[in-house]
Amino acid sequence: LLLPLASHDYTTCGTGDNIRPVTIPDDLDRIEHAIGTYNVKFVVIDPIMAMLSESVDSYKDHALRRGLTPLVRIAAKHQCTVLMIRHLRKSEGPAIYRGGGSIGFTGLSRTVLCAAKHPTIEGDSVLAVTKTNLGPKPPSLNYRI
Repeated sequence: LLLPLASHDYTTCGTGDNIRPVTIPDDLDRIEHAIGTYNVKFVVIDPIMAMLSESVDSYKDHALRRGLTPLVRIAAKHQCTVLMIRHLRKSEGPAIYRGGGSIGFTGLSRTVLCAAKHPTIEGDSVLAVTKTNLGPKPPSLNYRI
């Protein structure tokens, strides 16, 4: 979770030997406080699986939605975009199903992008919209790093 750090550290909770990383949904009050305090408009959670509390089963749609819906509400309240990074599984298949964890990540999101190696051009990569409900899907972008 990348948030501006001032006199407070919003990436960990606790003190002394009880310091632990911030987790979702357990620490959403701290996340919302940071977003509101600094008027944050873009939050990156990388990777989302590392930030989820042990109480959230990321492979069960209903559990995932219950855990992340409060974050969606916070983002809407503060007009803030949340970018969640999720890694691809090694299995083959349509890009929309390749992300780790439940399809609920895709269902909950307004737009899902997939970055991967280009299937036919050696050394190139592609960025494709695999889901959007904000408008028509744009064409994929071919790029090289």
